[in-house]
Amino acid sequence: MLLKLVAAAVAVAIAVIAWTGGDRSPGDSGSSADERSGEPAMVLRAEGSPGGSDVSAVETHGEPQITGRFAAISLASSNGCGLRTDGSMLCWEFDRGRLNWVSERSGEFTDVSAARWQDCAVRADKTITCWSQHGPESFERYDTAHVTDGQFTDVATGGGHWCALRTDGTVACWGSTLSGEVEAPAGRFTAITGGWGHSCGLRVDGAVECWGDNEFGQANAPEGRFTAVDAGGEHSCALTVEAAVICWGRNVDGENDAPPGEFTTAAAGGSHSCGLRADGTVECWGSNYWGQADAPSGRFTVVAAGGTRSCGLRADGSLECWGGDDPRRSDGRLSDGVADDAVSVATFSAISVADDHNCGLRTDGILACTRLSPPTGQFIAISSGGSHSCGLRTFGTVTCWGADWFGQTAAPGGMFTSVAAGGKHSCGLRADASAECWGDDGAGQTDAPDGTFRALAAGEDHTCALRADGSAECWGDNSAGQTDAPDGTFRALAAGEDHTCALAADRTIECWGHGQAGQSDPPSGLFDAIASGDAHSCGLRADETVACWGSNAAGQSDAPDGRFAAVAAGGRRSCGLRHDGTVTCWGDKTIRLGAPDGEFTAVSASNTLACALRVEGAVSCWTVTSDDWRVRSYELPRPLPVPDGPFTAVAAGGSHTCGIRPDASISCWSYQDCGPTNLPSLSPIPPQPNTLSPIVAANRTLEGVSYALVTTIAPCPTDGGVLEPPDGRFTAISVGWGYSCGLEEAGTIRCWGSGSSQAFDPSERFRSVAIGNLNACAVRTDDTIRCRDGSSSQVSEPAGRFRSVAVADGHPCAIRTDNTIHCWRNNTEWQPDSPSGEFASITGGETHFCGLRPNGTVECWGSFGDEPHTPQSLFTDISAGGRYTCGVRTNGTLECWDLLARTLPDIPDNVAWPARA
Repeated sequence: MLLKLVAAAVAVAIAVIAWTGGDRSPGDSGSSADERSGEPAMVLRAEGSPGGSDVSAVETHGEPQITGRFAAISLASSNGCGLRTDGSMLCWEFDRGRLNWVSERSGEFTDVSAARWQDCAVRADKTITCWSQHGPESFERYDTAHVTDGQFTDVATGGGHWCALRTDGTVACWGSTLSGEVEAPAGRFTAITGGWGHSCGLRVDGAVECWGDNEFGQANAPEGRFTAVDAGGEHSCALTVEAAVICWGRNVDGENDAPPGEFTTAAAGGSHSCGLRADGTVECWGSNYWGQADAPSGRFTVVAAGGTRSCGLRADGSLECWGGDDPRRSDGRLSDGVADDAVSVATFSAISVADDHNCGLRTDGILACTRLSPPTGQFIAISSGGSHSCGLRTFGTVTCWGADWFGQTAAPGGMFTSVAAGGKHSCGLRADASAECWGDDGAGQTDAPDGTFRALAAGEDHTCALRADGSAECWGDNSAGQTDAPDGTFRALAAGEDHTCALAADRTIECWGHGQAGQSDPPSGLFDAIASGDAHSCGLRADETVACWGSNAAGQSDAPDGRFAAVAAGGRRSCGLRHDGTVTCWGDKTIRLGAPDGEFTAVSASNTLACALRVEGAVSCWTVTSDDWRVRSYELPRPLPVPDGPFTAVAAGGSHTCGIRPDASISCWSYQDCGPTNLPSLSPIPPQPNTLSPIVAANRTLEGVSYALVTTIAPCPTDGGVLEPPDGRFTAISVGWGYSCGLEEAGTIRCWGSGSSQAFDPSERFRSVAIGNLNACAVRTDDTIRCRDGSSSQVSEPAGRFRSVAVADGHPCAIRTDNTIHCWRNNTEWQPDSPSGEFASITGGETHFCGLRPNGTVECWGSFGDEPHTPQSLFTDISAGGRYTCGVRTNGTLECWDLLARTLPDIPDNVAWPARA
């Protein structure tokens, strides 16, 4: 995205440039493939005249480096260019967070705009030159003769289109015409900027005008006077004359939620934004999946926001970048996070473990977490709860982040000396030693007693504290005796899900509360520290070794050998901090709940099975056995055979499953009345000759009973032609019980199988389609909804404009263009209860819906008086099937849950995934 300040506000003689947003062409995915390939190449310097070669190699060894003093920078998804103060230009490419290559461009320039496919620059003679970067030695020039004659001062590249600002203030655009992005308005401008499919300009009177793609309102510039504008991926930001930042357009990840206060620069990226404050510090907001919103401390003069990366110029003209690292890379770490199962490369002074994430306090005071993005700034203490964490800043205030359904992250203002995060609540000690709690108070866990305390421990639904005399006092849920603190003098407390442990004055450990898994039976010996998870606890012995006790279902009590300086426990995981500042964790690393292991990009669920798309394009399917909302120990999910991949999308239905291949064709297969079938037994089940053949056999022990599991495959029916999709090229599919519908590249919908009555008019054009058991609905290209019913009854179609639609058994729900939800009953406009607020996507099961909010949280609701469970993880994709839902977490792992908060059982680790013949 391109940021241009008015001349009076520019600190350097050359215009300030931010990311141009051309990192994605129409239809491209947000994570570019060019960030996943290539090795560091060579350092290059420019040689020759403007008429000769633009680059030549002068060094072929060592690491690439970005050197020099810069006046402006421009970023795309994996590449960028910087304009030095002497008018020379340096371009580069990143790969997995490292510089892949760096090269110089010959000539003298006054403006540059980088894009994924084609960069452009304004030379000192006010002419425009454009080129394509295919590597350090392959700069392919593009002819710019088709640009209107004249001289230019500014150029902006977008997602397949380009615009340039003439010296007389008029704008000329060229390139893609899909959304009118080259139809620049008449009149005079002082600055221009390009997004993925739209552009914006700052007029001489300070008004902002945008043109091009407006699907999410990114071209609907607000009224008022501004000093700068920047077009992001599908949103835009501008700086008002009062120095405030205003953003508009798509807001999936909070990229439009600019913080209050005064700024001197606003930069819009792919799905995040950044601003430069008057004191020179940088603040970013929106998506932080790649670390692009984790702005470093210190002072900057320029900030630029790219697709998955941000960069800033320091006061000395040096360049510093952050983000762009793949959090799902093979070593299991975030760019600065604590490793789940390995020693982290960062050094830490404290660690804390929650149910679904870890957090660590680095030796420099910066926080790092897995699966949650911590706030920026320096901290002195950290505490992680169920699905949220809290930190104590160096100046005594508390900041919390993560799940906030009960207000557990809404920390009050004022000064604190310590903080403790529980299951759905948090507590802190004030400077006067009084205790204050916030969040869920269903069991009285936030009703802190009067008096003064010196330490706090927060459990699932209870809280304990140490008074000044060393006695323990607890409050909240006492269903298992977890608040019945014994008499005595204690040094420290640790609260688990429904048990509590304390380190006595004599350095022995005493526990109380629930003890079925042995969590209330600590070992003997002398200890210096304790920590508690859901149903286990760990202690740091006097000899600096770690001992754990209680539940060991996930290996959370199998402490490794070696000496440690601290220990932490949470959920079904434990971590230890070694003396060298590295972290080692053990126990449940992926928290698989009713889903296969691995990394996925999408999931689709039906009543009896679910399928997920792996990162490499393979599909995994498995049965779901939570019928009647009961999950029995012997109802093991069963892996199912699938055709060979790769696929780009998958949709699971009641009787069959379909996937879209890379060539846009569709393949379908069925599991109805055919294998595989797993039969639990006390002894291995022999295969039936001639008709069924065994695919995989494995033993599984549950609650002391050993079962033999045999997966078998039988022939599959093709009734109704449901497994015979039509020829053509498709961009999306939706699968029902006996029929399927696909969205063709031209925007038409074609259905096949036994649901011919659900066919859509071939003369209409659509954006998306969703199938339920009783009806199907689709969103037209004009944002209106069309529904079809399998019976003769008329289906109601709501008025208004919508982005997407989901269909459950009895009614549809849709997301309006303002991202709110509207639900209606089949044949009526009766609207079931649905949550307020904005949503990014929606999915429907048998009797419930779930919605994915822009911040990655999920909210579910029922249509027949149910109260579905809402998970506490953060997700990128969700799908509801039957009476359960599955989601892809932000780290690529899967999680499934049913309506009553019961997690579905895991697929046995030793069962192989069968392949369909």
